[in-house]
Amino acid sequence: MRASRARVVAAAISAIAAAAMAATAPCAAQSAVAGGSAAVGGSAMPDETKVIQGVYVSLVASDALIRQDSPFWPNPTCGDWNLSAYSYDSYSLSFRARGVSGQVSAWVDADASEELSGAISQAWIKATFGEGWALAFGRRELQWKDGGYWNPSDVVNRRLSWDQRGEADGCDSIELIGLLPFMDFNLDLSLATAFAGEFDDLEELPLYAAAGTILYPLELRAKAAFQADRLPLVGGAVKLSLTGLDLYGDLIWLRDRPLAREIDSGFAPEEGSWLRFCVGGSWTADVSRSKIAKSLSLRLEYLRQDDGLTDDQGGEFFEAMRGYAGTADWTSWSALDSRWDDRFFALYRDYALLSLSLGEIANAHLGFDASGLVNIDDGSLALRGKLRWSPKNLMMMSLSATGYLGPEGSEARALPKAFECSLGLSKSF
Repeated sequence: MRASRARVVAAAISAIAAAAMAATAPCAAQSAVAGGSAAVGGSAMPDETKVIQGVYVSLVASDALIRQDSPFWPNPTCGDWNLSAYSYDSYSLSFRARGVSGQVSAWVDADASEELSGAISQAWIKATFGEGWALAFGRRELQWKDGGYWNPSDVVNRRLSWDQRGEADGCDSIELIGLLPFMDFNLDLSLATAFAGEFDDLEELPLYAAAGTILYPLELRAKAAFQADRLPLVGGAVKLSLTGLDLYGDLIWLRDRPLAREIDSGFAPEEGSWLRFCVGGSWTADVSRSKIAKSLSLRLEYLRQDDGLTDDQGGEFFEAMRGYAGTADWTSWSALDSRWDDRFFALYRDYALLSLSLGEIANAHLGFDASGLVNIDDGSLALRGKLRWSPKNLMMMSLSATGYLGPEGSEARALPKAFECSLGLSKSF
């Protein structure tokens, strides 16, 4: 089984390289023909070169009400006071018939103790060639997100930390993206492998493949993931786009390593059959003539994870973490924390999301966003609100607040922050 998977992964990586070479062949031939014509005419056409740079900077000051009995209290990022600075730089270089683009994103945190921390969240370079083909290399988000907020079929990209601001961290990867003609339409193709850690040979590299197309008003996408020492994962997504209304669904089928077993081996069998799926819809209303706001949008989404924790299992897990934190058994506590792995409101079986967004309130460049995440299994929820102001579109100022509410022992009550508010200032150049 392992050897056959290794051959599949190695063959697929070879296919990525072969497809890239095949896609560049027509482009190279066209360039040669164009060059010959220019030479005959006696005037060679110079390459067109364009350099585009974009910079986004954000400053955020925040304060939080901390739960002293939280099992996550040892997390050093949960200080009482925090000042964060983010800078996202994007550079693009393009020239005739080919293009190269890249991006570097980084963040820096300074807390009340004047300690600095930071990381590069995304840094990648992408080369385009042929007819609609591109090869990307570096730390970036792969094109696997289709399912609204939760994206259950996205087993590639890293989860956004429950208290992280700014961009999600990318994964170190190589991805081939392209358009493949099929019958009367084109398939949007993605083949990728990610370097999550150290590996000794190709058989340890995962392979991710996705193909989709648009049959208006439908968008369809199929996905498959091949990872060492586990059964293949198969998933898909569908989206129906109507006037002002989008309906979508996203799912993945698992046959081993359920989420509950990753948390505790006694919670679930090692192998079986489980589905993770979400269904939802977003509605954008035409309120351009309204004196209250110029835009209004609503979103409703439901997530089901057959392999998630029940209410009782979740309570046992957080109680175990709290016990280890109280005895300063950092080894056992760290083991449980790594199993949780920032699965903020994605740990149990049933969740719901409701969000509202208003834009251009009272013609004063004001906007308001509100959302609620509900854990249906244990009755806890996270409420978030954000008021934003963009005077003459010169910059963005925002005031936001988040509260985590629920009964004792619930998921929301386990998080280290009971309430948080922040003031942000951002600018694009």
